[in-house]
Amino acid sequence: MAPTWATWGVDPGDLGGMFRSLYLDICPAGLQSPMIERVDVAQRVRPVTFDNPGGAPLPWVDELGVRPTVYVTLGTVANHTPQVFETVIAAVSDQPLDVVVTVGPDRDPAELGVLPPHVHAEPYLPQSLVLPSCDLVVCHGGSGTTLAALSCGLPLLLLPQEANQFWNADRTAALGAGRTLRPHELGVDAVRSGLASLLNDPAYRVSASRLADEIAAMPAPHEVVGALEALVPPAPEPRVSSS
Repeated sequence: MAPTWATWGVDPGDLGGMFRSLYLDICPAGLQSPMIERVDVAQRVRPVTFDNPGGAPLPWVDELGVRPTVYVTLGTVANHTPQVFETVIAAVSDQPLDVVVTVGPDRDPAELGVLPPHVHAEPYLPQSLVLPSCDLVVCHGGSGTTLAALSCGLPLLLLPQEANQFWNADRTAALGAGRTLRPHELGVDAVRSGLASLLNDPAYRVSASRLADEIAAMPAPHEVVGALEALVPPAPEPRVSSS
């Protein structure tokens, strides 16, 4: 937009004028970009997993947790990336794990073909229902799933595909809470090796738990309501009729 602003003599200010009044920052400091220091109006707020847990739980959900449980998701955009789900499923097909896959509400789990008995696939599951029974998460590095997993102290195997997923993946790995596979690195052996490392090395869980504590210490959403209310100008005093 900068050329258009220049043409019309408009100066929106630093960072395009996006952060003039209040920016709600749901990212724990360890994962956040250094650019946040340029945002004077940043207000930290604890990320809350958004889902819809109202449906009846699936019969096999209560059986999770006996063996190591892995949750696999690619969100709702990267879930159409060819061969990612298939590669992960092939990597876990002969492993002593329980695997939960959500393919996204716009995909049919039947597209994955016949699955091993220990691999459960659904279009969508509330993460609040699944994550407490999991030992690690395989995902694309989307902010929602990454923060939800870290909030539960779960290590991640990150398979970034686009946009800020690469930043999220690299920062999580740098903090010791996960491992990253770039698209050109994705393969059955690489996924299997990554899962084994995350499950067998307790250091990943320790680092993820440290981030969970950092997230838990952030202000809860209800504690930030006052900052939002302060932006609203007071209502004008009602006029008193002189008649």
